[in-house]
Amino acid sequence: MRNGFMKSLNGYVTVQIEGRYPEHLLNKCVKEGVHIWNVHYEGEYNLYFDITLTDIKTIRRLFRHSGCKIRFKQKAGFPFFLQRIKVRSGFAIGLALFLFLLILAANMVWGYSIKGASPHVEQQLHEVVRDIGIKKGAFAFQLPQPDEIQRIVTDEIEEATWIGVRKKGRPLNSKWLNRFGKRQQSD
Repeated sequence: MRNGFMKSLNGYVTVQIEGRYPEHLLNKCVKEGVHIWNVHYEGEYNLYFDITLTDIKTIRRLFRHSGCKIRFKQKAGFPFFLQRIKVRSGFAIGLALFLFLLILAANMVWGYSIKGASPHVEQQLHEVVRDIGIKKGAFAFQLPQPDEIQRIVTDEIEEATWIGVRKKGRPLNSKWLNRFGKRQQSD
């Protein structure tokens, strides 16, 4: 079982065997088909190794009458991570709420700007934009596409022959060209 991802996904445990001749018990485990890795001694009578979470029952059955002490030293992997998250449910709920609010805030219009228009035309643009539904706090996914906004505003305002709308982050910027051919611009 060399695949580290699968070990972490299924969960594994570091086992300590304390007693005389722990290698005999290790041989029994291999005969039973228990996947064992990372085997090492610490001292003369302490043997450490890792097994999958599914093999714990087999290990306990094999070691029941062996005279050796078995201890589970370290637990790692996804099942134990879920167990810790259940204990720290407030943290998990807070993290999920934070991500939800972050995504929600990223999809809101934080403002729009109209530059390059005369005050009279700018007032008309504000009214048309308000009628379309573009305002602070509106959700960007509910708004029409920029080319649709351009078409609507060009149809509504007679002095404009061309209007450019651009999404730049969350604010909307517009450029416009009046009927006399003078280009007005905003950035």
